Amino acid sequence: MQRSRIVYTALVTLALNDVAFAADQTKKADKPQEAAAAASSHATSAPSKASVVQAEQIEVRGHNTSTIASSATKTNTPLVETAQSVTVITRNEMDVRGVLTLNQAVRYAAGITADTRGGEGTRYDLFDLRGFTVPTFLDGLKLQDSPTGFAVAQTDTSRLARVELLKGPASALYGQSSPGGLTALSSKLPTDQRSYGSVNTTGGMFDLYRVDADVGGFATDDGLVRYRIYGTVNGQHTQLSQTGSRRFSISFFYIRWRWANYSNIAWQLPV
Repeated sequence: MQRSRIVYTALVTLALNDVAFAADQTKKADKPQEAAAAASSHATSAPSKASVVQAEQIEVRGHNTSTIASSATKTNTPLVETAQSVTVITRNEMDVRGVLTLNQAVRYAAGITADTRGGEGTRYDLFDLRGFTVPTFLDGLKLQDSPTGFAVAQTDTSRLARVELLKGPASALYGQSSPGGLTALSSKLPTDQRSYGSVNTTGGMFDLYRVDADVGGFATDDGLVRYRIYGTVNGQHTQLSQTGSRRFSISFFYIRWRWANYSNIAWQLPV
């Protein structure tokens, strides 16, 4: 009986030792895994901190496209409420693209066939809209066509605030026009700034030179009377003989009189 107790005691002791040994081995096996996990987390956090330190700040500046079109309704109606096809080319777009002629301004508009007289025809702003030759209006007044077809008036883009292309038969709003539409040009107007001014210079091949100046502001302290003066001097030659050009243009007196923020009267004396 005593021998049986001794045997049972020995067996129980061995079983307990085996369980304790297995638990100890399990703990030893878990420690390397925890260390590896800690090392990996440290390794992943280190590059993130480094990336935060080395990250560069990028500033993106954009300009909103025009949301107003006045040519389709002769009012400042939003484009989303205008039931006509109108393309608006703003002053900012012309400045960014470095536009020098009206042909260059409308070159990327849908439905336009620009430079119908070729790239050398810089004296003419001739282009087709939807396959038709279209008339040009400046501040609501039609520029008269030449009876011979060559003495066509050309408007310098430096004096324009915007260019609108009214497409389709909606151009009948202005009277006799073209099935393709019309081109509506808008001159620069005095702004809400008290004073402003700029001078731009351009140079290029074939003796291209160009100087554009623009200055304006309030003529009275309350801004009731405002003025703006702008002009340009430019010229160039081409690879063809007898194709040089020189131009001088100035609008030396422009007054805008506002009354009760509802109406305004403007006078312009271009030369």
